[in-house]
Parts: sequence; structure tokens; C-alpha cells
Amino acid sequence: MDMRMLSNILFSVFTAASMAPLAFAATSDSGAASQSSDWFAAKSGWQTDRIWYGNTATGLPTGKWDFQYQNSFAGSPTPPGAGWNTWSSVNKPPAATWTGTFYSVPYPHVDTSAGGSTAENWAYVSLYTGFAITGGGYYAKKGTYSRANAAVNADSPTVAQTRVTDPWTIQAQGSDAWTVAMEYSELGNFSSPQAQGSLFAEYGISLNASAGSSTAYNLLSVNLSADGSSVSVSTALNGNNAEASGSLVGGQLNGVLLLNGAEVTAAQATAALQARYADGTGWSLNPNGYTLADFQPDDPTQTASVFSLSARVFLDASTSSVTMSTANGSMAVAVVPEPGALALVMAGLGSIGVFMRQRRTS
Repeated sequence: MDMRMLSNILFSVFTAASMAPLAFAATSDSGAASQSSDWFAAKSGWQTDRIWYGNTATGLPTGKWDFQYQNSFAGSPTPPGAGWNTWSSVNKPPAATWTGTFYSVPYPHVDTSAGGSTAENWAYVSLYTGFAITGGGYYAKKGTYSRANAAVNADSPTVAQTRVTDPWTIQAQGSDAWTVAMEYSELGNFSSPQAQGSLFAEYGISLNASAGSSTAYNLLSVNLSADGSSVSVSTALNGNNAEASGSLVGGQLNGVLLLNGAEVTAAQATAALQARYADGTGWSLNPNGYTLADFQPDDPTQTASVFSLSARVFLDASTSSVTMSTANGSMAVAVVPEPGALALVMAGLGSIGVFMRQRRTS
């Protein structure tokens, strides 16, 4: 699998100060209150994810990293059942002990069928400080590897998927209506001799109520296979633009999905991504050859030339904070008689940012 992919993710938080309920105003350009950046790369089967949490100890996340798998034989999930299963976790330490490499236990996790087929998952997180490129700070490098081997026809296809989750919480910036915005741009080329090999990115959001309850939603998920046969964009956003309607729908994830500035459905976004694949030439996701250093996600001219999505979530004072979760990973598929292992041979880059800005009143 040849993967030269750059994904740029930008999270923004806006607040509406002292105005009528749900008066969502145009955003200002005032400075960022906090930020973090994330790069992912894939080489020799390992997908690695390096995240910078900032230069100060106050910016470090709390909670834990979960190592998760989703394996199956001939479509039947391995125990304990369907969905992502956590087989190991690492608690996020304080700044004083922010060092060391922590491997999943066991390393690897292995599912074995009655016919001898195997689905294997490796994961680790490595902590360090002082990376010179951005002037220091606190870092974590997360790595995953998936391997599948179908020993008998009855287990075809054998599928192994691995990911590391990394949640963090953003507090409301006041007691009024507020908005969380995610900017997603995908650039690069993606090809593989293993046609069903795929890459995926999942961005979840949990709305944490002042009363203590929490509700989780799929903010945005993007999946694409090397041969273009499987492409999907999904979201739980309900299509309610509160800036236009002035109200929220209870019990739903209120917000809209934008494709280069225009409101779209998930199906329309999927079609736009699918259109960047052509038989014979494959994926074309970066026609202008941007790199992490020169791509500007706030430049409409640049984002218009790539696959660029924006997810807007509208909230009110009943939500005191949101917990964002990111999970980037890959899938290995095997059929008899060839063992299948994810074989990424070129490096890719990506970035994630968290920015908090103030809102202007209408």
C-alpha cells in the first residue's frame, strides 16, 4: 500500500456573548486561546500518529488512551462481539512523569478461528518532550499495526482493524449559545496492491450536560479504499443551521456539514469524495501538490482544490463542555490463499488543531 496522504483538521470554538437565546453571530478573527497539532504517518505496515499537546503542563490531557480492535472471520465478529473492543489502556500521566513507551497488554492481541486463521493487533504510545521543530512541549506518538491471515476458505475474508483513541475536553466559553467547528481537508494519493486495503478517520463528539449526563455522537467519519470501491462520509449532524433557524432540536446533534462552504448531506459529500477516484489513474486528492508546510486550511482558494469539509455544531448553555475524540487507523483484509498484511510503504502527514475564538454579536 502506497500512502502519501495529508489530512488537516482544525477545531474551533466560538461563543455568543450576552444576546438573545441562540443568536449565533458571524465569527471574528480574534486570537487562539489554545492549540494542539497532530501528524500521522504510515510506513512498513505501522500507522503512527504524533500529537503535540502544547508547550505548558496546563495543556496536557487527562484520562487515558484506549487500544482497540475490530476483527472478524467471514463477516462474524470475534469475541466479545460487534464494534470496537478495548483490550488495553494507558492512563495519561502528569507532566512530571511524561516519558516512556507503553505497549498494549498483550502485545499483540490475537484472535484465532477454529480453522487456524488469525487477526492480530499491535498498539503502543510513546511519550516525550522538547521536539525542536515547534520549540518544545509535550508529545505522544501512537502506533498501530494490523495483520490478517485466512487459513481456510470458511474464514474468508479475515479482517483485522486496530486503533488508538485519544479524547480531550473543551469547555464552554461562557453561559450563552456557542459553536464547535471542525475543518477537515484531505490531500494526497492513495494506492495499494491489496484492493480492499483502506484508511479511515473517525471524529466523535460527546455533549456533556451541566447536570452531569453525556451523549456521544459521530461528528464525522471518512473511509476510503485503495481501489475506490468503498467510499463513505457519515455524520450524526441533523442539518439544522441554528444561525438561520434560531433554534435547536432537542435530543439531536444540531449542526450542518459544509463542502467548500456549501451545505451538503453526507451522501453528497460521499459523492464528491468518490468523484476524486478514476479507474486507471486512481485517487487524485492533491492536484496542486500541497505539503503540511504550505497548505493553508483557512485559504478558500486552496481548500477549494482539495476535498474539504467543515462540520458545525450548535450548542446552548445546557451543554457545559464537549469531549472530542479522534481515531485514525487502517484495515488489513486476507482471503485464501494469500495472507494479508497492511503494507504501507510511504509516509503521510496530517494535522489537528484546537482553537478557541470569541464570537461577535450580530
